[in-house]
Amino acid sequence: MLTCSASYNTNHWTMSWNNGAMMCDVMPTISEDGVDNAPTTDGPAHDANIEQLMVNMLEDRDKLQEQVEHYKHQMEDNNRRVRDLEKEKESLRRQFEMHTQNLPNVGPWLFIFGCLALKALLINNEKRRARRLA
Repeated sequence: MLTCSASYNTNHWTMSWNNGAMMCDVMPTISEDGVDNAPTTDGPAHDANIEQLMVNMLEDRDKLQEQVEHYKHQMEDNNRRVRDLEKEKESLRRQFEMHTQNLPNVGPWLFIFGCLALKALLINNEKRRARRLA
């Protein structure tokens, strides 16, 4: 389970997620009237802002956890599908071997037939050349 904590220290938010830390710069407010009023960090408005920030972070964390769970389920489904396909492939390979083991070995015969066909083509080409030259 993810845990989250946050602290504010001189214009920086420090957020900690399960022993990992993330720094966020917080820019000071700029007044529109040109008067430099220092932002107040005390009071109920500031506390409400921090509380809202924490609520938002927790909601984001929950959404991320849901996404992680969704992707975990997808990975499990995909892994299951891969295992099923590997079993099917192995079954088809065994069936193929079983059906082809009784076939005669025609490889040498095909080689001999190919050589004879090539020889016949060469003889025909030689006869054509001889006719052209004559």
